[in-house]
Amino acid sequence: MEQPPHTLAMTAPFAPHPAATHAAPEASHSPPAPDALPSVLVVDGGAPTAQAVARALADTAFVRHAPDAAQALALAQHTLPDLIVLDMGMAQGQPLNTLRDLKADIHLADVPVLVVLGSHDGALEVAALQAGAADLIHAPLNALLLQARLGTQLRLKAATDELKRLSTVDALTGLSNQRALEAALRRVISLAQRNATPLSLMVVQIDHFARLQTRHGPAVALDGLKQVATALSQISFRPHDQAFRFTGETFAVLLPGTDLEGATLLAQRLMAQMDDLALPHADSPTASVVTLSCGLCVAAPSDLPAGPVHQTALSLLQAADEALQAALRQGAGHVRWVRGTGGDAPIALWPEAPRYRAPGWPIQA
Repeated sequence: MEQPPHTLAMTAPFAPHPAATHAAPEASHSPPAPDALPSVLVVDGGAPTAQAVARALADTAFVRHAPDAAQALALAQHTLPDLIVLDMGMAQGQPLNTLRDLKADIHLADVPVLVVLGSHDGALEVAALQAGAADLIHAPLNALLLQARLGTQLRLKAATDELKRLSTVDALTGLSNQRALEAALRRVISLAQRNATPLSLMVVQIDHFARLQTRHGPAVALDGLKQVATALSQISFRPHDQAFRFTGETFAVLLPGTDLEGATLLAQRLMAQMDDLALPHADSPTASVVTLSCGLCVAAPSDLPAGPVHQTALSLLQAADEALQAALRQGAGHVRWVRGTGGDAPIALWPEAPRYRAPGWPIQA
């Protein structure tokens, strides 16, 4: 019996995988910050401000230094600091323009900027605040005042990040939710366009979920959702790959820098995990265990237009859903893939005949 199509909708507004070809994750220009410490970037034409910040924070934060505006923007984009300290007395460049550039970047807009001023210039203070500065402090720097201002901004950033995290986590599975997927997809598309790297989006649905719930009860069905979520979070070993619960029994996996070979490998790994779990499903017309259907959207750099990022994200999600619907029409336990923003008929990765295969079966191109 064919399953009813489940339509996905998007609301308005990287260690490599074995045997796969995809881009390496972006590298930082400086040593990575320890995970337990917040990261602070100091933009200062000389060394005094950077040294003062390092002394004020001591062992409570990881401090990086950028000597000019160009390096500041590049380093901030690569490291996504928790706080930026911008010295308006830099000898080179236009510090106010640097501040505007930092706040205009989609990835840095929420990073607070503490501006260091050399004098009590009311017009400059107003201009800095209007450009997006979170706070102001004047040189010569008072060590205790600097420490207090830095600490306040880092605490506010940590609290804001935690609120964002809570608003983007699915309470049942612990995966990120639809809101997080939409934001992550826009961010990854922007990076892929800038760096000319591929990306893949996998949409996964539990087959015959309504029957599972009716036959085995809500508790078993909810446990099945959790088990699938765990399997999805374990199929990749790269920190930039991320799994999401999209809606109901539908999930998504976002794979930056991953081509068809890498995405196929992860789909195979996911199916192998489900084979190992062997979750009972006595009312499935496909198998006696829970199976999954999967749609893959694989986008090369040439498939990512330079238009609005939100529209591109919507097109990629719709293409992955189109591939999923094609897999569901085959029965269950199938995978289809489509290139870029869709348009062409999804291509089968699984055999055309709707049948369940034993653990260890290979993917067929």
